Amino acid sequence: MARKALGGLTIPPLTNFVMATEMKLKKQISYYKKHQERLAREHHGKYALIHGEKIDGFFDTDIEAYSAAKKKYPPGTFLIRRCLKPSEEPALTFHSRVAF
Repeated sequence: MARKALGGLTIPPLTNFVMATEMKLKKQISYYKKHQERLAREHHGKYALIHGEKIDGFFDTDIEAYSAAKKKYPPGTFLIRRCLKPSEEPALTFHSRVAF
């Protein structure tokens, strides 16, 4: 159930916000993967700022891309990805101290 905040703004439940953000992120990742080969060929090594299903710019560093994004978009509504071929993307490794 939504609740009223100061100023009468309606705040949706957190779960709706998280689900909406996750859906936006999945859509943006899918867009990047669909165009990854072309982006890597045309803008190799640059950082792409993706909002929705469009590229909003290419930047030399992730910091520059983030600075541009935070001026235009709220947190959780954009994606920054480095333009690399799929074979060039680094493997992600996560470490945990959890024992089962």
